[in-house]
Amino acid sequence: MLRVHFTPADLGHVMLAPGVSSTWEMMLSAQHLQSDSPPRRYAEWRVRVARSGLAAPVATLLAGCLPPARSTSQLCGTQTLDHYWESALAPYWPALQLRVAADLQERAHRQAVGGLSALLQDICRGAVWAHPVLRVPGLPSGDVRLEGGGLLVQPAYFCPPGRALLVRHRDRHVLVCPVAQAGRLLTGAPDADLARLIGPARVEVLRATQIPGTTSEIAERLGTSVPSVSRHAGALAAAHLIHSRRNGRSVTHSISSLGVELLGTRARQSIAPQSSVA
Repeated sequence: MLRVHFTPADLGHVMLAPGVSSTWEMMLSAQHLQSDSPPRRYAEWRVRVARSGLAAPVATLLAGCLPPARSTSQLCGTQTLDHYWESALAPYWPALQLRVAADLQERAHRQAVGGLSALLQDICRGAVWAHPVLRVPGLPSGDVRLEGGGLLVQPAYFCPPGRALLVRHRDRHVLVCPVAQAGRLLTGAPDADLARLIGPARVEVLRATQIPGTTSEIAERLGTSVPSVSRHAGALAAAHLIHSRRNGRSVTHSISSLGVELLGTRARQSIAPQSSVA
């Protein structure tokens, strides 16, 4: 196990990433395309991408970029990266973003309830936190001292189970770790999968914002309370699935392009008048 040593200053600068990292997802996914024995969770994605025949040459280049000493654009060129993105990641990106967002939300809740020690103890499977040292499995044995720069925790869908990566980026170390509940990665997000990830109530609020409306208007459409809609809309806006704009005392909500992609072909323009949102 790698031993990561924290100073008091480091403990005050442990942060969760704001969202998914396209750089890490590109490089880690490329490794799975090149691997002879990738984790089972990526099997269906690999088959779909391999059928296109477009991503494999680029994946060979990207797979050699770990850890990222330079930006991927310097290593591979912008056109090359665009090619890989369009064929290997773009069709799956909305669902991938949602899975990473759900993981970050769970980690934030864990920290809010149990403090920093709860976050570090469960940072990845097999990790052991004994103040002031974090032992991380899946990495070469040794010692890393954060030296006051803190730690950024970056969950990644394509970081395989039981493995983590620790790299230094500028003045801070970044710990890339697998999302806890990755599941299959398909184009779009079927209703059942979406409901499991963000909850059925938020799915209904997301659908309702296909027709822009104020918090009270959406609550009336769904037959629920204004505080309930306000709470769910706040979470959806934080995940960039809707846009919320204040005008005086009211807030108008409308679905974002990411929200539309997430709903995919199941997006409806009609809103059921009686829905239960808790």
